[in-house]
Amino acid sequence: MNRRRNSTWLAAASLLLFAGLLTLACGGGGGDPVTPPGLNATWTPANAAPGAMTINMGAGVSSGASFSFPVQVTRIDDFFGAAFRVTFDPSNAAFSGYSAAGSVIDDGGATVLISAALGAPGEVLINATRQQGPGGAYVPGVDVVDSATLITLNFRATAATQQPNDFAFSNREVQTCNDGTETCSAVPDANLTWSGGSMQAR
Repeated sequence: MNRRRNSTWLAAASLLLFAGLLTLACGGGGGDPVTPPGLNATWTPANAAPGAMTINMGAGVSSGASFSFPVQVTRIDDFFGAAFRVTFDPSNAAFSGYSAAGSVIDDGGATVLISAALGAPGEVLINATRQQGPGGAYVPGVDVVDSATLITLNFRATAATQQPNDFAFSNREVQTCNDGTETCSAVPDANLTWSGGSMQAR
């Protein structure tokens, strides 16, 4: 008999994302600053060789003032999903969207919810998780053997930096599943490593 997955975490993640969308709708995300001509951004991950049980911001791609980087998962068994915020200095960077293409949780075996939305200035709210099956049927996680992309985030520099703009994680949670009990639960944060990155613009 299938057991229903504990939905508390998914509800909290959805509320977290909704709060961010509401803030944006009320103008909390701020305006859309103009990028000065000739500005070039570079992105540097804090950890180029993540170990097991790591969520990190990986190597990025830059083109002029625009830059993007993947949020990666490394060697987490039965990975079901994650909810977290990415924080940064909004005085010289702006969030410009995301891509869910190639996400490690979207293996064709489950419905997935992957989204990112601007919250307060300098804060992006991310929810990337698999979903329960019809009628609450158990859906397992995925075994992430090496580093794999969860979501790709896009930004652009809006002003030159005097020092690196550090990007970090906050309000973070990861869930994994137990196939034996057909349940999923949060991983203690002490068992995980979270690693960000930095942007410079000249």
